[in-house]
Amino acid sequence: MKEIKLHNRYNANIWLEYIGKNLWSLKSKKKEDLDYMRFIYNDDNSIYAIDPSGGPFLSIDGILTYDNKKLKIVSISRQLIFELVEE
Repeated sequence: MKEIKLHNRYNANIWLEYIGKNLWSLKSKKKEDLDYMRFIYNDDNSIYAIDPSGGPFLSIDGILTYDNKKLKIVSISRQLIFELVEE
């Protein structure tokens, strides 16, 4: 399974897991690692960014590295599904 490990300053084990067609789901070993999360919205009520407790701050146009490739965040859903495209 493809995974992008995300650094968290509280050592929460969180990552993005590939689910198909450029879509990745935010996951954690413990449910409580994702219980406290800040959502930042655009004027049209779409999600611009999320900030899990301890980070990382993940926003539209943010860049993640996976398999020596740069992936840009193009959308974030309320179900914590991210669309990533190669930069």
